[in-house]
Amino acid sequence: MLKNFAMPLVLGYSLDLSRLSIGGYSAGGQLALLYSLNQGLYRDPSCCDAAPSPNIKKVISIAGPTDFETIDFSATGYTCDILPGPVQWQYDDAFLDPTSLTKKKAASPLTYVYSNNPAKLTSEYLLLYSDADSFVDFGSQAVNFYGDMVTNAFNFQNIWYSGFDHDFADSGAAINNVAQVKIDMLNFLNN
Repeated sequence: MLKNFAMPLVLGYSLDLSRLSIGGYSAGGQLALLYSLNQGLYRDPSCCDAAPSPNIKKVISIAGPTDFETIDFSATGYTCDILPGPVQWQYDDAFLDPTSLTKKKAASPLTYVYSNNPAKLTSEYLLLYSDADSFVDFGSQAVNFYGDMVTNAFNFQNIWYSGFDHDFADSGAAINNVAQVKIDMLNFLNN
């Protein structure tokens, strides 16, 4: 999917695929982490070109869930409509069903931190989280993922903001930290 999107841009705009960065906010951050940690699994099956996907230089995850086993969707009031793909589900009931542990693990970036050889992964990561996030719990998501990144010698930076809820990077939220998030992302991308 990424290759099908990126290749026309490379040809049309002379983009340098050795400097490709991806990122996202919330579910987008989770998907960016998933793709960067396990690119082979998330290739577009309709792509008939056997060439490898471009390497991802930098990855930004803003409040991206990292471990779906620790999120209680029934308690948060949030929904979880994951895009269809290799991990096939689209409905909240897949997450609310206690028998769906395999799907939760497959959708959790934390799973792939354990299973990959960090020496092969050259991507740099920026993890942005808030300690007061009511959806992506700081203790069970950000701190645990951070610990596993350290243990497995990933190249990453983490920035933890204090006192903001899940929408801390949403300019439409009444209380947000958008200005600082932009500065932190630009510093990461420009270094």
